[in-house]
Amino acid sequence: METEEEIHRFLLTLGRDPGVLDGLYAMHEEPGIIDELERTRTPDSVLRDRGISLPTGATIGVPGPHRAVRVDATVNDIAFYAQWDLELGLSTGVVSGPVPDGGDTAMTAPAAADEDRH
Repeated sequence: METEEEIHRFLLTLGRDPGVLDGLYAMHEEPGIIDELERTRTPDSVLRDRGISLPTGATIGVPGPHRAVRVDATVNDIAFYAQWDLELGLSTGVVSGPVPDGGDTAMTAPAAADEDRH
């Protein structure tokens, strides 16, 4: 339960960060920013240039084919993501790690077309 709480706190912190929210708004208004993130080898520098910093250990990417950005992070060996898509909105999920109820079976995120959207 402690790991789930840490992941929840991480996602809340990310979603409440004014810089992240401003960045998402900018990407909505200027979708070319997503293209810029996709083309560069240093997406963190693109974010920094816009005054956005991610929490320690988090990375950002563009997970095609949708026009979206995705932040990946790991807490206690559980890899998870938060994705914001211009058309489909926000989704979160577990990429891999122990089953949250304490089991040891790896979990894998579904294919992009099958993801649950929140």
